[in-house]
Amino acid sequence: MVKPQEKAYRLRIEYETLDFEDTCPLFELRVISKPVEDIIHENLHCHAYPTPPPKLQIDSDDYNHEGSYAFPSDFLKKEVENNEPLEYDVVLSFANADPNTEYYLDIETESDFLASELSFSLLYEDAHKNLKPLGHSQHVPSSANNAKYV
Repeated sequence: MVKPQEKAYRLRIEYETLDFEDTCPLFELRVISKPVEDIIHENLHCHAYPTPPPKLQIDSDDYNHEGSYAFPSDFLKKEVENNEPLEYDVVLSFANADPNTEYYLDIETESDFLASELSFSLLYEDAHKNLKPLGHSQHVPSSANNAKYV
């Protein structure tokens, strides 16, 4: 970080090694100056990935879904203003599932350090449309945050 001052700053360019037989040693130079707050906002602003899908239609007995997702910065800002943990629901729809068959459901995630702690709760809807817990994620130690249902 550089603070404003009346005296000039000086940028010194030094060649560690130089080919003296090259009569015109070219190099590229780019100088950018922006307020630190703008740079932080640009680097932490998320706009490149879609949000997780609100509904997954599980339409076969052998189903697999993978993807990279992120919550956009404006969505996070709105949610964080409530001072509560961020909650986001994805409905898993088993349209053609046989009610007499047991299914293995494995949900895993990996996130970078900016996402903090990410966990999942698996809920089911009872006959009265009340949501009840079926499982909760458990962190598996690794270089990144991993969560997996057990």
